[in-house]
Amino acid sequence: MTRTTNARWGMRLLVLSLALLSLGRVGWNAQVRADEPAKELTDEERGRLEKQTAELNQQAFQLYQDRKYAARLRKAVWVPIAAALGEGVDIVYVCPDGPLSALPWSALPGDRLGSVLLEDYAFAVVPGGPSLLDQLTAPAPTSRGPGLLLAVGGVRYDRDDNKAGKPWPALPATVKERAGVVAEARKLPHAPEIVERSGADADVPRLLADLPKARWAHLATHGFFAAPESKEREHLFRPDDFLLGVGAERRGAAARNPLTLSGLVLAGANQPIDADTGVLTGEALAGLDLDGMDLAVLSACQTGLGEAAAGEGVFGLQRAFHIGGAKNVVASLWSVDDAATAALMNLFYYHLWEKNEPPLTALHHAQLELYRNPQGVPALARGRGAADWDETVQAVTKAPADPKETPKRPAAVKDWAAFVLSGAGK
Repeated sequence: MTRTTNARWGMRLLVLSLALLSLGRVGWNAQVRADEPAKELTDEERGRLEKQTAELNQQAFQLYQDRKYAARLRKAVWVPIAAALGEGVDIVYVCPDGPLSALPWSALPGDRLGSVLLEDYAFAVVPGGPSLLDQLTAPAPTSRGPGLLLAVGGVRYDRDDNKAGKPWPALPATVKERAGVVAEARKLPHAPEIVERSGADADVPRLLADLPKARWAHLATHGFFAAPESKEREHLFRPDDFLLGVGAERRGAAARNPLTLSGLVLAGANQPIDADTGVLTGEALAGLDLDGMDLAVLSACQTGLGEAAAGEGVFGLQRAFHIGGAKNVVASLWSVDDAATAALMNLFYYHLWEKNEPPLTALHHAQLELYRNPQGVPALARGRGAADWDETVQAVTKAPADPKETPKRPAAVKDWAAFVLSGAGK
């Protein structure tokens, strides 16, 4: 589905969609013994209680507002689609435009009170209708070898120890994330060849050589989208990169090709040099031969964002990988807590490789299980090899007695809904 919005309506959609991220639960935990005599509150205690009450009232009001906005967003963008779906549909492909490209569709309110669309549908975004049709109608691939897994994590963004004023901090959790993906791959009956890149070795020249050979690529590093007035734009571009001519023709490099505004941050990016800026742009990725790549997973923040071109969708990392030939790309719409990311990724690869599920099904199951079982995040984040891994996976992957019953304490939207799959998901 493509939906074009004007600027005013687009801003309303963005404001409404923010409500999805802050939906939570308000609780009050107080214990009073029946046999305990009431006591007079001191002024300090009374002031503290009044402050807590005011905060609780504000939270309750915000929750009401968030749910109201989420309901309005559902009515605006989902109800018209749902009316055309008919019975028996459980996968929805969306070809969004403008602000809708940043919408977590699976987090929209569902048909049942308190539910979300994740409980009933798997969503995938696609760069365009013809590309989806080509993938859905393509013949089954011939037998292939195990292929190559490229796993990147623990990138060193500094060339020296001076970190002052540098835009990209280290991501220590990605070391364990990379190791978890590799451990899962090695359990396969026919394990792929594995190339790991970390530290100073995770640089632009090496990835330019590695990516065309990879069947799977897990890239746990910063992604960027150089939006107007962002620190990324200030760090990476000069003002004249965005110049327009007298007739509004695109003169600057960034103005000519919006794929230069997004990319992957690699080794040395905090101190770029002429020979290696440490940044692999979407433009460079689009020029690679990625026809053999079944899946690219971009697990760092905002890798699903890009420059919106009215009527043409979004030009960002996902589009760049598809132009290069990658079939499926998993990316994120916002920054996610390290533990929640690790838990989701570990579940995703468990379903993808151990259960042999297609990428879209694997991501949907992983998100649904995290949504239903937030208490399992710490154990799932520790990954395979942890003492409680098998027990936790068995518990969270067990089908609920009533699949239509909404969990009483689901995980927060911000912890599971950021990751979206682009492609047919096969």
